[in-house]
Amino acid sequence: MKEMLDELGGDPSSPENARYLAGAKDVQNNNTIVMMMVPTSALTDGMGPDLWRTPDVNKFVAAISEDVCFEKAAEIEGEYPDANDEKKNELMAEFLAAFMPELFERALEMEPLDI
Repeated sequence: MKEMLDELGGDPSSPENARYLAGAKDVQNNNTIVMMMVPTSALTDGMGPDLWRTPDVNKFVAAISEDVCFEKAAEIEGEYPDANDEKKNELMAEFLAAFMPELFERALEMEPLDI
């Protein structure tokens, strides 16, 4: 994630980048996906994840509803009240990672932007 934010010109510890949640790279196809949290109203179905291509052929942005993220965080907190922050972050990362295979499949099917 740090490497991807560096490419975007961002600092992962900066509050302005708090909406960036995860990043992954498909080494076979050289595609990179950065996942971010957005308001529910920004998504097609209100949940997501939606996937958008960037002008760079191999870079994509996936967006998931902040409501979904907050609900999952509350669920983790409820199920693992004694877990430390590292464990809770690991559980959230597993939740987000579950979306990545399907997102990479969708990315392969997307046409390049015509700009």
